Amino acid sequence: MNFSRYRKEVDTVLSEISSNVEKFMKSFLDMFGITVIQFKILSVISEKGNIPIGELSNRTIMDAGNMSSMCKKLEKNGYLVRTRNLKDERVVEVSLTDKAKDMITKLDSLFDERFKNFFENENDEDLEVILRALKKLSERFTQMNESLNKKIKEE
Repeated sequence: MNFSRYRKEVDTVLSEISSNVEKFMKSFLDMFGITVIQFKILSVISEKGNIPIGELSNRTIMDAGNMSSMCKKLEKNGYLVRTRNLKDERVVEVSLTDKAKDMITKLDSLFDERFKNFFENENDEDLEVILRALKKLSERFTQMNESLNKKIKEE
C-alpha cells in the first residue's frame, strides 16, 4: 500500500470537507453577524454550560489570549456573560445569554433542514457507512496524536 499517496488524498479530502463545511456555515452565520469560530465557541459553551475560558480555549484549540479577546467581543455583542469563579478569582467562566441560546436554536434548525434536503436521497445504510468511516478516521487521528504526544513527553 502506498501510504504517502493515501495520506495526501486524506489530507486533500479533509481540507475540501473543512472548507465546504465552513462555507456552508458562513452562509447562515452571516445572517446573525457572527463568524464560524465564534459559532464554534458558542456551540462548545452550549454543550458544556458554564465553562472556564481556559477549558474553552483547550476545547477549541485556540490560544488563551485570543480566546479571552473573542469572549469579550461576544459579551459586548450580547451572546455571553463572563464571570469570575467564586472559589478562584483568577478563573473567568463564560455562559450563554438567552440571545445566544435563541440564535443557536435557530441555526441548528436551519442546519438540520439544509442537511436533510441535501441527504434526503441517501438511504440510512449509506449514511451509516459514511458516519462509521468518518468516526474511524477521527479515532485514527486521535490515536496518532496521543502517540505523538506520548513520544514528545518521553523525549
